[in-house]
Amino acid sequence: YNISVHSTGNELTISAKGGPVEELERVIDTKNKVIYNESLFLYPKAEKGIGSRLLANQVNQARKNGFKKINTYAGGSYSVHKNMVGYYVWPLLGYQR
Repeated sequence: YNISVHSTGNELTISAKGGPVEELERVIDTKNKVIYNESLFLYPKAEKGIGSRLLANQVNQARKNGFKKINTYAGGSYSVHKNMVGYYVWPLLGYQR
Protein backbone atom coordinates (compact mmCIF):
# COMPACT_ATOMS: atom_id res chain seq x y z
CA TYR A 1 0.00 0.00 0.00
CA ASN A 2 1.08 3.55 -0.73
CA ILE A 3 -0.42 6.05 1.72
CA SER A 4 0.42 9.73 2.02
CA VAL A 5 -0.85 12.30 4.50
CA HIS A 6 -0.50 16.06 4.09
CA SER A 7 -1.50 18.61 6.69
CA THR A 8 -2.54 22.21 5.97
CA GLY A 9 -3.97 24.16 8.87
CA ASN A 10 -7.06 22.28 10.07
CA GLU A 11 -7.13 19.87 7.13
CA LEU A 12 -5.55 16.51 6.54
CA THR A 13 -5.42 15.14 3.00
CA ILE A 14 -5.04 11.38 2.79
CA SER A 15 -4.20 9.64 -0.48
CA ALA A 16 -3.93 5.88 -0.83
CA LYS A 17 -3.31 3.21 -3.45
CA GLY A 18 -2.91 -0.50 -3.13
CA GLY A 19 -4.77 -3.77 -2.85
CA PRO A 20 -8.21 -3.30 -4.39
CA VAL A 21 -7.87 0.51 -4.29
CA GLU A 22 -6.70 2.15 -7.51
CA GLU A 23 -7.11 5.65 -6.04
CA LEU A 24 -8.52 7.09 -2.81
CA GLU A 25 -8.38 10.66 -1.57
CA ARG A 26 -10.03 12.11 1.51
CA VAL A 27 -9.82 15.55 3.04
CA ILE A 28 -10.51 15.67 6.77
CA ASP A 29 -11.51 19.03 8.24
CA THR A 30 -10.60 18.58 11.89
CA LYS A 31 -11.98 21.98 12.96
CA ASN A 32 -15.48 21.59 11.49
CA LYS A 33 -15.51 17.79 11.89
CA VAL A 34 -16.34 17.11 8.23
CA ILE A 35 -14.83 14.47 5.93
CA TYR A 36 -14.74 15.02 2.17
CA ASN A 37 -14.43 11.89 0.06
CA GLU A 38 -12.74 13.35 -3.00
CA SER A 39 -12.22 10.11 -4.90
CA LEU A 40 -12.48 6.35 -4.63
CA PHE A 41 -11.66 4.15 -7.59
CA LEU A 42 -11.44 0.40 -7.15
CA TYR A 43 -9.80 -1.97 -9.58
CA PRO A 44 -12.34 -3.79 -11.77
CA LYS A 45 -11.42 -7.14 -10.20
CA ALA A 46 -11.87 -5.84 -6.63
CA GLU A 47 -13.96 -8.06 -4.38
CA LYS A 48 -17.65 -7.19 -4.60
CA GLY A 49 -18.81 -5.07 -1.65
CA ILE A 50 -15.38 -3.67 -0.74
CA GLY A 51 -16.57 -0.08 -1.32
CA SER A 52 -19.52 -0.63 1.01
CA ARG A 53 -17.23 -2.05 3.70
CA LEU A 54 -14.85 0.90 3.32
CA LEU A 55 -17.79 3.28 3.79
CA ALA A 56 -19.12 1.37 6.83
CA ASN A 57 -15.69 1.48 8.48
CA GLN A 58 -15.35 5.19 7.69
CA VAL A 59 -18.78 5.98 9.19
CA ASN A 60 -18.01 3.99 12.36
CA GLN A 61 -14.65 5.72 12.85
CA ALA A 62 -16.12 9.15 12.07
CA ARG A 63 -18.82 8.67 14.70
CA LYS A 64 -16.29 7.49 17.31
CA ASN A 65 -14.23 10.62 16.66
CA GLY A 66 -17.11 13.11 16.76
CA PHE A 67 -17.37 13.94 13.06
CA LYS A 68 -20.64 15.52 11.99
CA LYS A 69 -20.72 14.94 8.25
CA ILE A 70 -19.22 13.00 5.36
CA ASN A 71 -19.48 14.62 1.92
CA THR A 72 -19.01 12.74 -1.33
CA TYR A 73 -19.24 13.85 -4.92
CA ALA A 74 -20.39 10.69 -6.66
CA GLY A 75 -19.87 11.00 -10.37
CA GLY A 76 -20.07 8.71 -13.28
CA SER A 77 -22.00 7.32 -16.12
CA TYR A 78 -22.10 3.63 -16.80
CA SER A 79 -22.20 4.23 -20.55
CA VAL A 80 -18.99 6.29 -20.37
CA HIS A 81 -16.95 4.52 -17.68
CA LYS A 82 -18.27 1.15 -16.50
CA ASN A 83 -16.28 1.30 -13.24
CA MET A 84 -17.63 4.73 -12.21
CA VAL A 85 -20.85 3.73 -10.46
CA GLY A 86 -20.79 6.03 -7.43
CA TYR A 87 -23.69 8.09 -8.76
CA TYR A 88 -25.81 4.94 -8.43
CA VAL A 89 -24.27 3.03 -5.51
CA TRP A 90 -23.67 5.70 -2.85
CA PRO A 91 -27.34 6.82 -2.60
CA LEU A 92 -28.26 3.14 -2.05
CA LEU A 93 -25.93 3.18 0.98
CA GLY A 94 -27.50 6.25 2.58
CA TYR A 95 -25.99 9.28 0.88
CA GLN A 96 -28.50 12.00 0.08
CA ARG A 97 -28.58 13.24 -3.50
